[in-house]
Amino acid sequence: MQQRDDSVPSIIPRSKWWWLGLALLLILAGWLYLRGYNVSLPYILPTGEAQYLLGARHVILDGTARAVAHEAYPPGITAVGYLALKYLKSAEAHHGAMLPFLRLTSIGCWVLAIILIALLTTQIAGKVAGLMAAAIWIGNPWVVERAHFFMPDGYLTMLTIMSFWLVVVGMRHNRPRFLAAALYVIMLASVFKTQAIFAAPVIALWPLLGLRNPDVEPRNIRMQIIDNLIRLSLFSFWYLFLTPILEVDSTNKAFPMAFGELVLPSPQLIMFHLRLVAETIQPLSGWALILIASCLFFRYRRQVDWQSFSLVLVASSCILYGTSLFGIQALRQFYALGAALAVLYAVGLASIAHLLKETFTPPPPPPPLRNNYCCLFTDSYPRVSLSYFSPLACCPIIANRTLWRINSPCMTAATTWRHTWTLPFRRADISPDKTITTLLTAPGAVTTACTTFRG
Repeated sequence: MQQRDDSVPSIIPRSKWWWLGLALLLILAGWLYLRGYNVSLPYILPTGEAQYLLGARHVILDGTARAVAHEAYPPGITAVGYLALKYLKSAEAHHGAMLPFLRLTSIGCWVLAIILIALLTTQIAGKVAGLMAAAIWIGNPWVVERAHFFMPDGYLTMLTIMSFWLVVVGMRHNRPRFLAAALYVIMLASVFKTQAIFAAPVIALWPLLGLRNPDVEPRNIRMQIIDNLIRLSLFSFWYLFLTPILEVDSTNKAFPMAFGELVLPSPQLIMFHLRLVAETIQPLSGWALILIASCLFFRYRRQVDWQSFSLVLVASSCILYGTSLFGIQALRQFYALGAALAVLYAVGLASIAHLLKETFTPPPPPPPLRNNYCCLFTDSYPRVSLSYFSPLACCPIIANRTLWRINSPCMTAATTWRHTWTLPFRRADISPDKTITTLLTAPGAVTTACTTFRG
């Protein structure tokens, strides 16, 4: 865990313009997501929604969802339907009457995921990158298409990104409780879909990087790791052996498939899944531009928190690899991976933004002249030894900092000041109409000025 530092951004951004930009993006997201929340009603269009509602109803009536072949599915989404049917539905209403409310809760999860994506990317690469990541995720038609359905994908994406954000904040601000909460959140995400459990070991062991920080007590880090491993072991035992998730029928093509069919995925399968998700954000040509921009990361390395960037990269890679263990999967199984890719894409765009800002920012004006002309070249280098300022070394400085400003108003004023300052002691051989270029190009002029300069 890292020691707090004034250079580390706050947990919640305090910039008003950032929140204003995020509010505008959330209004856009609400308009896109709410437009189709009542699609197909009063009929139920996706078969998944019917399964979840019937499973929750059978749990209320019979105590199990075995009648609809849904007992081995992760219980999170069934539990949400159970709570709505048990405590919010009137006795005489049909169970399908709760579907509009359940769709609104799903939309709320997607909107909260947008906020968390913005907060996470802000911690990694700054405020502008955070807003870019939120905009990328909002405009993804893959998300808009399914955001209004009562599916576990919104819950999974929101909880996974929340877990990443809690780890980043816990490490950067030295908050052990945030690290413990991150593990609980990723375990809760696994209850909605099995993919999230593959990122749980990364979340549990990530505090080990705090051992590199000499300001943090190593004993506290070791205790944090031990507690995380105990929590993860207890959860895994409950999830794999006390729930019927291992009893899934091999003929059920809904994820997860039979655990007996697990095989190590080939690199071709992993790249197929990665390309499938990446193309929902940008074509491969756009990703090629981001890969080229990644070469700028070293130049702008101080604008990126590499530890947080590595967390998102490693955890999303584990999710990709773990999901590929079950063979070829549909695109809807990779929403959490897609959100992580949106974060990484925004970080790459931020490096391009830094380059454009540096390119189009004009250089600062030259400092005013003092007792001689050498200060024009050496004021920006006050700590450099004068032995370096030979006539040969002054040539590029003259070319880059002086000659292109010869006719500028600043240089004209400096020349006038030189004539005024040296009166009446100026040399007779330097007439008022001589320009600074003549003085600079005079034999021995630069050498004399450099050797007499004393800062």
